[in-house]
Amino acid sequence: MFGRLLVSFVVLAVCVVPAVADVYFVTIADDSGPGSLRQAILDANATTSGGDSIFITATVTIQPQTPLPAITSNRTQIAAAAANVVLDGTFLSDTSTEAGLRILSNLNEIRGIGIVNFPADGILLQGDENEVVGCGIGYAGILGQGNGNDGIVVEGNDNEIGSTNSNDRNIISGNGRYGIYLSQELGNNSTGHDTKVLGNYIGTNVAGDTAIPNGSYGIRCVQCIGFQIGDNQAGAGNLISGNGGGGISVTRADFIGDPPVMNIEGNLIGLNASGGSALANAGIGIIMATNYTYTIGG
Repeated sequence: MFGRLLVSFVVLAVCVVPAVADVYFVTIADDSGPGSLRQAILDANATTSGGDSIFITATVTIQPQTPLPAITSNRTQIAAAAANVVLDGTFLSDTSTEAGLRILSNLNEIRGIGIVNFPADGILLQGDENEVVGCGIGYAGILGQGNGNDGIVVEGNDNEIGSTNSNDRNIISGNGRYGIYLSQELGNNSTGHDTKVLGNYIGTNVAGDTAIPNGSYGIRCVQCIGFQIGDNQAGAGNLISGNGGGGISVTRADFIGDPPVMNIEGNLIGLNASGGSALANAGIGIIMATNYTYTIGG
């Protein structure tokens, strides 16, 4: 079931073929068939123009029996339009490949979804300029549902995780290894640049006052170029606390020429959300490789 948004325009009085974006509604928890998330992704991937929206309009826990299709069409939005929408990987088992959502294309948005219990990663971002906002990655209100590996893995360029708006805050907690893994190493020499991580809670509950540890570092950066973790503007800082390793680890900048830039600003590391009490990570707050140019503070 879907509706259509028709956009048309006229240039110099010549009628141009209208661009069409489809809207797909997920209304059932079933793993396949009309109204399912799997079918909506398949339908969106089949469009050549991109720009489709997938709205999950029912309060559902979706438990795929096999991995969901990767997102391959550009400018696809997958958004919860109801409360307590959860994508649950309980029935999957491959710890190396079975992520909750895998994004291969560009300019997509994942909004407001709980993604838990996947044997590999919660979200794998391999495309560019994607956004993940308002999601619960590894924690969606119930303890012990972390994803087996990392909460979010970033291999593409110019992706954004969270924003300065508190409604866009992701809770990235309880995952088996890292909360967020930012890596050029996993892609190739032209990928893994300039991701922004803003306004998230990493290793805590929604209130930011109780630890729900990711197994190792809150954020792990390997071979990163131009990443920004927090900012001094209001709402941009991340809370990185309660994790099973350190807060942030930055390692291995094996680059030729000027050292890459890493900005780490405005974050609370090892404190609760109010900043008034300790909520310690198990390891060092920030571990830094020496061959970067850093901005740290705020």
